[in-house]
Amino acid sequence: MAAESWDPKHLLLKGDILFARSGATVGKTYIHDECFNPSVFAGYCIRFRFSNEVLPEYIYGFTKTDTYSQWITTIQRPAAQPNINKEEFKSLAIPVPPLSVQRRLVSALEAARAKRDKALEEARIVWKSALENFERELLPTGASVTTHNQEGQLVCFATKLGNILNRRFDPGFIRYSKKSSYFYPVKALADLVSEEPRYGTSSQAVERTSADQPRYIRITDFGDDGISMPHEFKTASQWNDLHFLLPGDILFARSGSVGKTYIHDKNFDPAVFAGYCIRFRFKKGVLPEFVYGFTKTEIYAHWVKAIQRSAVQANINKEEFKSLEIPVPPLSIQHQIVSNFESARTKRDELLAFAESVWRSARLQFERELLE
Repeated sequence: MAAESWDPKHLLLKGDILFARSGATVGKTYIHDECFNPSVFAGYCIRFRFSNEVLPEYIYGFTKTDTYSQWITTIQRPAAQPNINKEEFKSLAIPVPPLSVQRRLVSALEAARAKRDKALEEARIVWKSALENFERELLPTGASVTTHNQEGQLVCFATKLGNILNRRFDPGFIRYSKKSSYFYPVKALADLVSEEPRYGTSSQAVERTSADQPRYIRITDFGDDGISMPHEFKTASQWNDLHFLLPGDILFARSGSVGKTYIHDKNFDPAVFAGYCIRFRFKKGVLPEFVYGFTKTEIYAHWVKAIQRSAVQANINKEEFKSLEIPVPPLSIQHQIVSNFESARTKRDELLAFAESVWRSARLQFERELLE
């Protein structure tokens, strides 16, 4: 993106550090790299430019320590929008060792960052390959759902008037609503469920004070890969037995992060779910883990783009989710695909954990040397 208007004083130089002054990310920092020149910065950030007695990379490293995080928590003013002003950031006191020590600390931190980034890239490749393999198992040889060229640009395409459904002329719908050819028989989700899909409770989320109270699973509680731990669960102010989740139940987000999915794990029992989600419970003949894996593919992402109705808040209703068609291989093949998928997930998670461990250790060592 580009700024509509800007002044030369807003241009960033190599080594400038931006501090986020408000919002949920108050205190977040960015150090500018000349590879992104020319760049200007937004008003919700405060730019600091440093003298020769301190390395900007050292200051930036300090902002990744627990000491800095604790300072942010202490200094920010509680409000609907937490904020820290310029004078408060200027008051931040940091230890300033000799330049030789700063260089050594920065070098160690950068080495750890490189190791972390390598592990993160390996994790990305493992997961991307797993998703591609999942699709490849379902599509006949030579089939493809690619809609971009090698440069990532959308490819021009033609369609027949008869292919334009529901009077939708937007190119995204026409492109993504094309049905894929699968190697296995195709069934709609409506034909795979053991009971009618159900909306969750619309009750308010309140503090969970007892293990007997069910966890309240909302769209904001799960990401593209489930619920990250540690996690602070709320409970619902009201619910009934119809809102409880069983292991293997899949939730589909019907608005907001429309199409996002969550498969319930017994480790989070007891749990109920919120009204912005739709619960699907499947009968024998299809593995919930297989359906869940399918919702992580590019094929599913294309379907969501095609079906969701454009609005202030995009949405897909229950009947539309029920119409989602997926290939259903024999159970033995489903088990094999899920097993391969889970193995890749385990390898990816190990790489992510390693990356976090390396970076965490480096930040602790950085901080430890300053406090000795």
